[in-house]
Amino acid sequence: MRNSFQKDALCEFCNITSCHAVTSLAEMTGLTINIEVPTVEVVSIENTGKLIAVGKIVAGKRNNSSGTSTRN
Repeated sequence: MRNSFQKDALCEFCNITSCHAVTSLAEMTGLTINIEVPTVEVVSIENTGKLIAVGKIVAGKRNNSSGTSTRN
């Protein structure tokens, strides 16, 4: 991250997109969903494992070496 403006812009982007996702989920389920404001922290790839809570379910998508998608 080059400066605080870029970090703030990324945080605002995450805030807006997560709010849109939660609003859509709430409309689909008819439930009230509360979320916390997302934060942005820049870390090296080696340190990302330390930030993921043990036992927390994490979903993602990756491409394997043949270029096909797999889901976790």
